[in-house]
Amino acid sequence: RTMELLRAYAEIKGRVNNVTDSDNLGGDLAILGRFDNINFIKPSVLDAEMGKQVHFPPMTVKGKAALHGTNMSGNLDLALATGKTVGNAKFNTASNAYDVAMEMQTMPLHALMPLSAFGDVTARLKVSGRGFDIMKPNTMLNATIDVDHLHYGDTDYRNMVCNVNLHDGQFDASIDSENENCDFTLQCGGELKADHYVVAMDCDVRDLNLHELRLSDVALGGSGTLKAFGDVNIATMECDVIAEMQSIKVQ
Repeated sequence: RTMELLRAYAEIKGRVNNVTDSDNLGGDLAILGRFDNINFIKPSVLDAEMGKQVHFPPMTVKGKAALHGTNMSGNLDLALATGKTVGNAKFNTASNAYDVAMEMQTMPLHALMPLSAFGDVTARLKVSGRGFDIMKPNTMLNATIDVDHLHYGDTDYRNMVCNVNLHDGQFDASIDSENENCDFTLQCGGELKADHYVVAMDCDVRDLNLHELRLSDVALGGSGTLKAFGDVNIATMECDVIAEMQSIKVQ
């Protein structure tokens, strides 16, 4: 089907069989679109305040989707004037297993969020797992975010890495950044015990400037170490936390 409206063009080609029978669903689709100006849709999908913060620049979209029973897969290429995002994904509707990979190449975030401090970003995301309820022990997740370059405010940040793993009710997560104003390492681990999540965190802050990160209106930054332990009651979502800070220096 082809649609042309206010300098927007979209085409989907293909055939899908057994739409109401998920076990025998089948088909292949090709997607092609060019959107020179679709900001006219903002009043319909965004409130007035959000509409000021979001902008839809000219873009092209190209992708494919394959549907075979409970298995779905596809890829997408979204290109702006100065950058693009490419990705592919697989999903099984029976087991809720998924595998997603995405890469942003000099993606101009400021073109999408003109009032924010974000500029261009080059990054990679990989996520795989099964299930979506992190409170269940059979849920699995492996996620990695590698930020090669991010322009934020007046600063270029490079080589930031985040990892999250969840298996059999045990998880660990880490964030590492060695940048001016944002130099820290965070390690976090936990375990699901009956109806409680027990969590421990260790953070080494070498240089964190909240003012430069635009998280504080006044000059505020420093360094130090933070250790914390938490116990979360899953049923009530009540949390007991013990935290210890050492070698704190405030600038």
